Order: sequence, then C-alpha cells, then structure tokens
Amino acid sequence: ACYFCSPDIIVTLIEAGAEIDAQTEQGRTALHELCRSPTLNNETLLAEIACILIDADNMTKSSIYANVFVLAAYHNHPSVVLVLLESHSFINHTDQQGWTALHWAIDRDHVDVVQLLIDKGIRTDIRSHRGELAISRVKSCRIHDIMKHIKRQSLSLADKSSMQVTSSISMIDLEKI
Repeated sequence: ACYFCSPDIIVTLIEAGAEIDAQTEQGRTALHELCRSPTLNNETLLAEIACILIDADNMTKSSIYANVFVLAAYHNHPSVVLVLLESHSFINHTDQQGWTALHWAIDRDHVDVVQLLIDKGIRTDIRSHRGELAISRVKSCRIHDIMKHIKRQSLSLADKSSMQVTSSISMIDLEKI
C-alpha cells in the first residue's frame, strides 16, 4: 500500500492493527517503501502518509527512521525530509557507505532537498567511509552555487571571529599602555 501510495488503504490497515514496523525480507518498513515509491508525484500526499505512519509507530525504531531520512533525500522527497526533521533529528545520520542525506541529495542532483538540508543545518564536513565530502558529489551548477554560497558564509563568519579576536587583543594592548 505504501509503495503504491494509497493513503485510504494505509489508514484502513493501521486501524485494523497492521504492524507499522513490520519489515520485508530486505528489512524495509512501510515508511521505507513509501520513500522508494516511483509513482508518487504529489509531495503533500507523501508527507501526509509519512505523518500517518510516524504517528502510528511513534518513532520507536530510530535507526530505521534515520535510514528512511536518507532514502527520502535519495528519492527527492523534500516534504518527507521535512516531516522527519520535525519529528526527530536524523539530519546527520549516515548509511552503510557513510553517506548523509546531503551526500545522496547532491549526488542525485535534488536541489530542493539540498537547500532544505542546508537550511536545517546539516553538517557539510561529514566524510563518507571513502573520505568523500558531500560537496565532492556536486554535478549541477545550481547545487554548486548553493554550496559556494555556504562556503562564503562560513568564511565570512570565520573572518568576523578573527576580527573580534584581533580587536580584543588590540584593546588589551591599549589597556597596558
């Protein structure tokens, strides 16, 4: 039901007592299947279904949902990313390769998800098991511009910090005189 994105069937199954955290042979839950759905184009519907599943399960298995967070970024579902971020903070979770949602969103060229993750404060300094930063996966100009803007912001903050230290040192030197 989740893979084919049928909210009515999902609600009916939940009301009938279906186990939300039941897993397929591959270890995927209903929310995993939802995020993998190739047929869904309606982000509002997807977020609504994610909320139904999260509420029904109360996020009891955090590692499963952290993986769902990465899957949502991988499959370009910004609404689900947002729902999961608001429910629990999985923003810097890594998968088996050491990739964060940002690695996957950049690799798959999902500009909206990249922007959302950046806005929500994902760390950009996390390296994969191969030592790759997410920024090393940039392919498109739009994502490159987003990452360049972030780098500029970081540098300007660092410059401001060093200016404060320098001005503090100057003040100390002046007080000695």
